[in-house]
Amino acid sequence: MIYRPKVAHVRGMKRWRMVLFIVCIPGAIGWTEEVVVRNVRPVAAALDVLERRFHVPITYEDPPYLFEGDIEDVTAKVARPEAIAAAKDRGDPPLVIRGMKERELRFDAPSGSSARDVKVAVSNILNANNSSDRPPAIFGVKEIGGRYHVYPVRIKTGAGDYVSHSSVLDVRISLEPKARDCREFWMDFCRALARAANLIIELGGGASGGGDCRTKISGQDVTARQMLLDFLAEREASPAAWAKYS
Repeated sequence: MIYRPKVAHVRGMKRWRMVLFIVCIPGAIGWTEEVVVRNVRPVAAALDVLERRFHVPITYEDPPYLFEGDIEDVTAKVARPEAIAAAKDRGDPPLVIRGMKERELRFDAPSGSSARDVKVAVSNILNANNSSDRPPAIFGVKEIGGRYHVYPVRIKTGAGDYVSHSSVLDVRISLEPKARDCREFWMDFCRALARAANLIIELGGGASGGGDCRTKISGQDVTARQMLLDFLAEREASPAAWAKYS
């Protein structure tokens, strides 16, 4: 799962495409695959590769993007020509769509599928990002019960300086124990988080989990991140959860 604050929402915006190259090179023990990802969110894209390959739940939390140097005009890439022409015919200001710059990330992934291989691959992704030339964010990882959660620990300010980052998911919340359908869980989760963080939080349209999705996940004075991970672990334990990767 990817938790991401939106940079912008534009009607008709196309999906970014991820270009993936895998090259096998011999290692000291077994084989190592060099994976190259080009994406506007390369860490998220790289983790998605691992999740699909190893069938291991990995969640990712997107940083806020504040530094102007990490953003560019992507109008020519994503806007429909007819939309640009229509705006011009109406005499509207020029249509400008801004998005994240595409970046490349290279990392080595072990060819095995053991828990150690997964841990090494996740670590290699973060090392590759964190040691690159001024990435938008520095990421850390938490491993809980064989699940991995990658999150930003330092982000760029508007001036381009790195500062420590505290996520809204670090806020502690409580949710009374009871059986809920998954949409009800998300609504209660968002309300509890909004109260605790004093924020306005809206539930996205894709957070239903399906008509037969039910959960008993709850908690008392736990971080929102922990409750979220518990819910995802419950869902990912379902045989249907990985059907999309088969």
